Amino acid sequence: MTSLGKTPAILYVDDEPGALKYFRKHLEKDFQILTASGAEEALGILAEKGPSIGVLITDQRMPGTLGTALLAESRRAHPEILRMLTTAYADLDSAIEAVNAGAIHKYVLKPWDPRELRIIFSQAMDYVLLRRERDALLREKIAVLQRLVIQDRVRSLAFMAAGLAHHVRNSMTALKAFLDMAPQRLREEVPDALEVLERLE
Repeated sequence: MTSLGKTPAILYVDDEPGALKYFRKHLEKDFQILTASGAEEALGILAEKGPSIGVLITDQRMPGTLGTALLAESRRAHPEILRMLTTAYADLDSAIEAVNAGAIHKYVLKPWDPRELRIIFSQAMDYVLLRRERDALLREKIAVLQRLVIQDRVRSLAFMAAGLAHHVRNSMTALKAFLDMAPQRLREEVPDALEVLERLE
């Protein structure tokens, strides 16, 4: 069984107050439970507390927005949250279709067995925590790779800069030598040039 305080919350959405009360009564000793009475309220909770929510489970038949539509919306905004649908047997086809489409992880038929619910959510939380740990490791590895790439680029730039500095130093030495020698060369060559001009005249 997962321990309280260390695991993400479960958000349960249902328009029936009795169902919300029953859900909380049987699960809040083992899990952090949030509830909403409809899709609009649920989306508000997700917007505010999304990172702290690990599982979203919703009833299928609710006024205004069906459970599958809510789960599809949450999938776009919070793809990391595990999505479940709870439904009566009459809506089983909708649940199976949602599972096959990849929109939800699991469906739970009503009426619930509290012991079964605890097992389902314990397994779900284990899955969520493992996936979060995997994602954190991947982010860490990507960050390390990015640092290595940056270090490699800096090293390459340093080598290139050292090579350029060598060429620049050589070029500057040659230019300095030319400028140092220029006055003497001019003195040597100017008389010869004057002599040539006099002959041409």
